[in-house]
Amino acid sequence: FRLGLATAFDQVMVPARRFYAGGSYSLRGFRQDRVGPYDPYLERPEGGESVFIFNQELRYRLLPGLDGVLFYDAGNVFSEVKNLNLRQLRHSLGLGLRLRSPVGLLRFDLGFNLRPKPGEPRQVFFFSLGQIF
Repeated sequence: FRLGLATAFDQVMVPARRFYAGGSYSLRGFRQDRVGPYDPYLERPEGGESVFIFNQELRYRLLPGLDGVLFYDAGNVFSEVKNLNLRQLRHSLGLGLRLRSPVGLLRFDLGFNLRPKPGEPRQVFFFSLGQIF
């Protein structure tokens, strides 16, 4: 679980201080930073003052040094702390491979957005280094 709460004390919070979600280290069924408030005119994520993320993985050994993974991710970003609502979480399921290599853990994940909104892909592939948690 991850929970983030921030406030700018009645001021506008700068984008660099806001929370973002989506991508290989949060919600793997979504593109990077594409969960939560989005500005369609500037075509970029706005971020928010609160975030809730839940990640769960089931790993099983396929071969020495190679594991298979099934995962479930849920979460969302909310524009203000008072808007945090667990009934508005976005959900994704997926599968992946974990390869233990001399340079570290290599992650290959294919995430599926369970309820895509218009313009969102149904699936997203990620290659990453290191653990998600």
